Order: sequence, then structure tokens, then C-alpha cells
Amino acid sequence: MNQNEPLTLVVAADRNYAMPLAVTLSSLLRHLSHPENLQLHVLDGGLTQKQRAKVFAPLCLEKSQITFHPLKQNTLPHPKNHPHLTVATSYRFLIPELLPADCQRALYIDSDVLITGDLKELWNQDISVHACGGVIDTYAPRADADYGIHNYKQLGIPPETKCLNAGVLLINIKLWKEQKVTERALAYLSQYKDEMKLVSQQALNATLNGDWYELDPRWNQLINPLPFYDADPPSVPTLDALEPGILHFITTCKPWHFHYRHPYGQQYLKELSHTSWSSWQPQGPSFLSKVTQKLKRLLS
Repeated sequence: MNQNEPLTLVVAADRNYAMPLAVTLSSLLRHLSHPENLQLHVLDGGLTQKQRAKVFAPLCLEKSQITFHPLKQNTLPHPKNHPHLTVATSYRFLIPELLPADCQRALYIDSDVLITGDLKELWNQDISVHACGGVIDTYAPRADADYGIHNYKQLGIPPETKCLNAGVLLINIKLWKEQKVTERALAYLSQYKDEMKLVSQQALNATLNGDWYELDPRWNQLINPLPFYDADPPSVPTLDALEPGILHFITTCKPWHFHYRHPYGQQYLKELSHTSWSSWQPQGPSFLSKVTQKLKRLLS
């Protein structure tokens, strides 16, 4: 591995994720050493020109290479029973084919993250004998977990097989292609898409079958807000004590939503203030929507 090779970073967003993408990139540059060595690839699922300008205007990326890859929504299989997920969740499978032919590695990161460490440290991990590296999903660590691989028995996958979270992937493009990871994962997704819970993540785990490099958990700290809606919410360590490299805000409840409860949501909004959305505030439900919901409950 060449320690001086450019950092090839891939992110994905559609027009619903322009603002989160801005936070991801803003936090990236706040901690990245040598941003001039950054080669940024954006898998573009429909960002408008206005959104592109709004995302990138405040960022000091004059010395970095930025490439947009416009993608069509109907190019990938997608389940019908997951309305909160868009086809953008499967864009990561297209990375090896979209990047330049001489690109040997790539780092993919979801856009619902806050980067709190220097990604150069993550980039320098040696995954030469694996198609990719990732962090074990703490909420679905094994194939037999509720959000693991639902048909692991049918596939002959041992129940204890480790499962990664697909939000951060360090990809060895050569081995990924040799092992036909994209083709196999998309075939699995096409066949089982309406039975799956985590869609692209399950397809990737079923394809890799535990054969991936395990990264330090600090590079994909999963932030689950749901326990903080309880009457007695848990305590959390300070960010200084946790020392995360990437905070990944999982579940459908995100830190840009109204009344987000996890304490780290404030850190997210602080970073948001450094973007073109600096004056933006989460909006609560309107009076009309409140009346509508109340009527639905009365009539149900």
C-alpha cells in the first residue's frame, strides 16, 4: 500500500440528502490532513444545481478533485416495502465500475454521519487480502441477529458469521471485482429484496459471508436515538472520552429532525451551522398535520 496515494472518498446523496451531505463534507474537512490529496466522488441521485452549489460553496476544495456521477433511479433493484429507503442506499455497489480504471482503493461513507477524526488514519489501513473493510454492526453483529441475514440457514451461512455495517466501507477494488461482489450482491438483492430489513447491508453481508477486514469501531460509531425517548434515558460518554472517528446516525430518526433526543445531535447541529444551512432549524409538525393525525386516531 502506497502511504502517499490520494484519498479516494465516495459519498452518495439524492435531493433529500443535500443538507446532510453538506455536514458530512464540512466535518470531513475540519479534521482531514492534506485535503489537497482528496479525490472526492459524489454518487448523485438527483441533486439540483442549486443544491450542489449550496453544498460546495462554503467548502475549501479548490485543490481537491471533485467528480459527480449522475445516477438514474431505476438502475438498481429496490424493495417496495421500505418507503423510508431510497434506491440511493444501493449506490455503493456501483463504486468499482464508476471510478477511474487506475483507482485501486476507495473509502465509501454514508451521508448521515459526522466525521470527528482524520480519515487519513482510516485510509492507511491495510486491507490487501480482503475485498473490503468495515465495522461490526453492534445492533446486528451476527448472521442470526434480527437485522442480520434473514435467510442465513437457507444460504448455508453459519449463524455466528460476523456482519458489518455498510455505512463505512474501505474497498479493495481489485479483489472486489475479482470476487464479483457487486454482481453477486445485486443478484441477491433482486431475488430477496422484499424479504429484507436492511436491504443493501444484508445483501453485502450475505455476499461476503464474513470474509472482510474488521476496522476499529471508532470509524463507525452507531448512534441510536431511540433509547433517549424513554422516561429514563441512558447516560452517554462525552465525545472526548469516546474518541470516535465517525459518528453514524442510524435509524429513520435523524439529528436534523424535530425533537431529536440523542445528546450528540447538538454536535451535529453545531457542524450544520458551518454550512450554507447555518440558519436552518428543525421544524415541528404543522397545526394541520397535528389535526389530521388526531382525526385519524379518533376514526381508527
